[in-house]
Amino acid sequence: MTNEDQIDRIRLRLSEGLPDHGVREIIPRGAFPQPGGWSFLLVTETDEQFRQLKQSDPLLPEVLGVLRGCDVTEPQLSWVSTRAVSQETLDNHFDGSWFNWLR
Repeated sequence: MTNEDQIDRIRLRLSEGLPDHGVREIIPRGAFPQPGGWSFLLVTETDEQFRQLKQSDPLLPEVLGVLRGCDVTEPQLSWVSTRAVSQETLDNHFDGSWFNWLR
């Protein structure tokens, strides 16, 4: 299985496991040279849903649980991080532009 195939599988599993937390979209932000060096952007619909998430590595334990179920090894898990943003913030403060938000 290629790294891209594994990320697609993980993204699907995450999308099935996180909707109860207001997450409507999961975007892999990058796969780094380290095995398992992934960062996931968790997108909520509203600012209120965003505020309910922990601000530092939101839902990281849940994400790590899904990754463990996808046969990601413990050493690989040490490189995983998460970040959240609301679509409402993107629309209201960044003209809906991911580019403007990320820079």
